[in-house]
Amino acid sequence: MAAGLALGVSVLTLVPYLVARQAAPPGWVFSGFLLNPYDGFSYLAKMRQGFEGSWLFVLPYAAEPGRPALLFVFYLALGHLARLSGLTLGTAFHAARVLAGAMMYLAVYALLERLPLARAARWCAYALVLGISGLGWLGAAAGLAASDLLIPESVPWVATLVNPHFPLAAAALTLGFLAALTPGSGWKAAGLAGAAGLVLGLVQPFVLATLWSALGVWAVMELVLARGGGAALRPGRGAGIALIASALTGLPWVLYDAWLVMSHPVLRQWSLQNLTPSPSPVAYLIGFGPLLIWAGLSLIRARPLSEPALRLIAIWAAVGFLLLYLPFGLQRRLTLGLAIPLAALSGLGIEQATRTPARRRLAVLGTLLLTLPSLLLVAGAGVSSAASPSSVTVLSQAELEAYAWMAAHLPADSLVLATEPTGNRIPAYMNARVLAGHPFETPNAADQRAWIAQAFGWNGDAAAGLRLLEQRGVDFVYRGREEAALGDPSWLAVVIPLFTSGEVSVYAVTH
Repeated sequence: MAAGLALGVSVLTLVPYLVARQAAPPGWVFSGFLLNPYDGFSYLAKMRQGFEGSWLFVLPYAAEPGRPALLFVFYLALGHLARLSGLTLGTAFHAARVLAGAMMYLAVYALLERLPLARAARWCAYALVLGISGLGWLGAAAGLAASDLLIPESVPWVATLVNPHFPLAAAALTLGFLAALTPGSGWKAAGLAGAAGLVLGLVQPFVLATLWSALGVWAVMELVLARGGGAALRPGRGAGIALIASALTGLPWVLYDAWLVMSHPVLRQWSLQNLTPSPSPVAYLIGFGPLLIWAGLSLIRARPLSEPALRLIAIWAAVGFLLLYLPFGLQRRLTLGLAIPLAALSGLGIEQATRTPARRRLAVLGTLLLTLPSLLLVAGAGVSSAASPSSVTVLSQAELEAYAWMAAHLPADSLVLATEPTGNRIPAYMNARVLAGHPFETPNAADQRAWIAQAFGWNGDAAAGLRLLEQRGVDFVYRGREEAALGDPSWLAVVIPLFTSGEVSVYAVTH
């Protein structure tokens, strides 16, 4: 039953995409991304490189991307799998997203089974993980920002809705904690923790901070509480095995990433721009509100801190919140998986506060219904965006035709001049570079956007404008709706038209 629910709830994330596809206006095509298409197309651009046979990543959103690097291995591998299976990149992306979501839910259920919870508490917790969100919809009505609307990875279902690497990382994080609670000789625990460390190192290396911090605090606490040793030392031993095994597989990737950031000028600039700070604590209080209430009740009524395994879950939640304000550029990313320990404690709280199965079901259902509007707001925002031609969520038929023609006729690794929104999409459809395509992944993004605006707004001498393009190394020019809005540059008279469809044209620069 747990497996069926895991897969069913993950498959349910396809419904908003199907609705959005039908909502696209005539002559327009849904992009395949409900939320943050900029990130979505960047994932496809990485998969494109794998699809074409590469195991090394080259930044496509830079005129001078620098040397290839062993980064984004997960998306490169997805691209390889898409080629081998005959799937399109978009289909492979969404299939991986659904499967990763199911893996996350199953990992959570396996962890819940390992905890000293009554069956009722375990199923209450699992139901909450499957469908919980927060009170962001109420916060929005009051003009307050909330994490459940702002941060997709903070909500398990929304994490699955957005991309495959969020739920995959949450699954790995959960398995890391499960490893610490696995009895036996230690080899099974070491295997689980090693797999968790490897996946996190490849997919979301900074989330290892959550795993290692919580396990470290738990190990110290258990060793202090053990005093006399013997059986009381077993929890500390489990934490030690999980820490060591996950560090052996995860730490090399963390060190490699750190070395890349220091030694690779382009990736260093990306890192400096890639800032996702935490919102105010109020945003988290609203976003996790129902879970915080039930989890707090469990601490009062059930006293879970008397059990070593439940102490680990409580520490995971407490350390997770503290890490959200660590002096670190990716603070809000550490919300990933935080709902899991809160749901586990909440299941215990509901089981303790209700005396009959009917009341437990009512408490769980009421909590889920209370937070359902937030899920509907998030999914609905993407669907409504797909219904508007002015949105980056949809692409015109002419644009898609231009991409298909460019993919078939442009030499590999060409540098294409386009605005940032178009530049974000181009590398997803062909092996090409752009001057700007992502606010984080484009080095000196603000300067590049300014130069692009200057180039498309050029009204001086046509030959001088052509030299401007040549100096930047531009091979081809894409001119569509966004580009035409910047002006009618005089150099259009001296570049070579290659393709036209509707409002979209492609030109060759004659250097």
